[in-house]
Amino acid sequence: MNDVAIIGVGLHPFGRFSKTAMEMGAEAIQLALTDAGVEWKDIQFGFGGSYEVSNPDAVTRLVGLTGIPFTNVFNACATAASCIEQTAEAIRSGRYDLGIAVGMDKHPRGAFTDDPAKLGLPAWYAENGQFVTTKFFGIKANRYLTDHGISQRTLAKVAAKNFRNGALNPNAFRRKPMAEDDILNSAMLNYPLTQYMFCSPDEGAAAVIMCRGDIAHRYTSTPVYLRASAIRTRRYGGADGDQEKMLAEGATEIGGRLPVNTDGGLIANGEPIGASGIRQVHELVLQLRGQAGERQVPGNPRVGYAQVYGAPGTAAASVLSL
Repeated sequence: MNDVAIIGVGLHPFGRFSKTAMEMGAEAIQLALTDAGVEWKDIQFGFGGSYEVSNPDAVTRLVGLTGIPFTNVFNACATAASCIEQTAEAIRSGRYDLGIAVGMDKHPRGAFTDDPAKLGLPAWYAENGQFVTTKFFGIKANRYLTDHGISQRTLAKVAAKNFRNGALNPNAFRRKPMAEDDILNSAMLNYPLTQYMFCSPDEGAAAVIMCRGDIAHRYTSTPVYLRASAIRTRRYGGADGDQEKMLAEGATEIGGRLPVNTDGGLIANGEPIGASGIRQVHELVLQLRGQAGERQVPGNPRVGYAQVYGAPGTAAASVLSL
């Protein structure tokens, strides 16, 4: 089986913009092409993901009508990660040498909600409010905190750390640090989650260019290898960790032993669904290359892990390394 290398990444900033999702997607593609040192005509195939845009393949009209095969993907918040996995698998199969995964979205303000019937869910799922994302995750968080004796302040610590990291990220939506007490005392939306413990639906795009591992050095002296990528539906139960202890000792800070969300994560970046998973990989690539600037993890990191949960149940994980 062939290794797959990431040779180019591109990120349109996340936030609110006076341009279409497709235009943001095209900009992310151009940034990735420049980063990889290739041209659009070199790309052999693509996968694209979005929630709001039903035909991400139409981004080709803005970057070049080269007739490549292009597949549209939607997998809730795991959409972009699914695009990455499918692009990698197409290369591993030996069918292609060079491909692109791109995600784009432009969401209105407010919490995500929809008709539960579209996802095969019963009417009561919406009637009791669970299809509003704030309530869905509030219920899950409350159960977890209760079962494992975790304080609400721990959630504020997580958010404050992400806001601090976002302040160092020029592409983040929210770039202002917030104190734990201000987060904890902000408007309660769905207990135990307050206003600033949630990410916001917003706008943005991201792209990643991958190739066969054995030809990566044709394009870059610093390839990053996608060692594993997996998509799974949920199962009963979960892994219980030592969150409060890790946060108290600073383990998840940029300079800690296990840095998490060095670019500010969803809290600071918000979530354009189609782009989030690729944003995570974009950040990992910068970190592994040593190009993350003020938020660079010290000690020359060599392995990165990305994970995203797509409510109400699909999750994706990827492992990258030098």
